[in-house]
Amino acid sequence: MDSENHVWASERSGHHLARGACSLSELAEVTGADAPYATLIVNELEARGLVTRTRDPHDQRRKLVELTATGHTAADTARRIINRPPAPVYDLSKNGLRGLADVLRRLQDAQPSPERLP
Repeated sequence: MDSENHVWASERSGHHLARGACSLSELAEVTGADAPYATLIVNELEARGLVTRTRDPHDQRRKLVELTATGHTAADTARRIINRPPAPVYDLSKNGLRGLADVLRRLQDAQPSPERLP
């Protein structure tokens, strides 16, 4: 996975974990990564103090990944940044906003779905 997809997978992991603890295999499915790559992502997030791993109380073979308080703060910050349009967008006219929406729609349609990412 290239660095752009790595950032996407890491962000997607944080977004999913904000909902609650989950297994590594669930994270792999959500990010479109294979299990070994999901483990690398979790290792990186854990090294940054953003997640912890614990044994699943219902299945001792499984590990659950959960955001730390710092991880929740980072996920909230990322969500606010992603949901806030850049300042110049506020200066666009209605026609400008329609044009921007059209361009964004075309870009979105041209992007592969997460399931099709390498």
